[in-house]
Amino acid sequence: MMPAFYEKHCKRYRAYYPVIKEHFTSSAAQKAALRVVSGPLAWGMYGAYALLLVLQGIEGYHLFDGDLRPETSVPLLDKLYFCVLLPFLIFAVTTVVRNMINAPRPYEKYDITPLFPKSTKGRSCPSRHTACAFAVAFAWFPANFAVCAFLCAAAVLIGISRPLCGVHFPLDAVFGFLVALAVQLVGVGLYVFI
Repeated sequence: MMPAFYEKHCKRYRAYYPVIKEHFTSSAAQKAALRVVSGPLAWGMYGAYALLLVLQGIEGYHLFDGDLRPETSVPLLDKLYFCVLLPFLIFAVTTVVRNMINAPRPYEKYDITPLFPKSTKGRSCPSRHTACAFAVAFAWFPANFAVCAFLCAAAVLIGISRPLCGVHFPLDAVFGFLVALAVQLVGVGLYVFI
């Protein structure tokens, strides 16, 4: 059973979702834009992550400023920690938490039809799409702050798109971000202080 504040939030969402859905179904352009954010943009995050892994695999690529000076290259274990371990931990913690909570999705809990077909049952909170989008953005932070900032903005759009599509409650996306942020902060803290 979810806490009372979450249940109250779900009921408010149910009341407003018909207005949200009408807004997007009344305009083909807006619905198409939402489809891009909820689909191809999410896949673009995986492409950005693959690019990061390739760049970090280049011998001598400096993790912190993108420089190709071999004398300043960062040890492989540091690259693996920031680029592989922390994103994996965000994915794993989010997956474990959502499986433990197993909250129903809006279309399961209420008479809501998502804007785009979705059949997944349960595991609504936290949103793994949101958490993983932020994991990719955070992985870029030590490599290139500008890319990190751009990807954080894209992750926010992905998080917003999930409730607009009717596949998550808004708090699911917020909790996805918070799980990603908490794991990242603990991971960076351990790296700095240990």
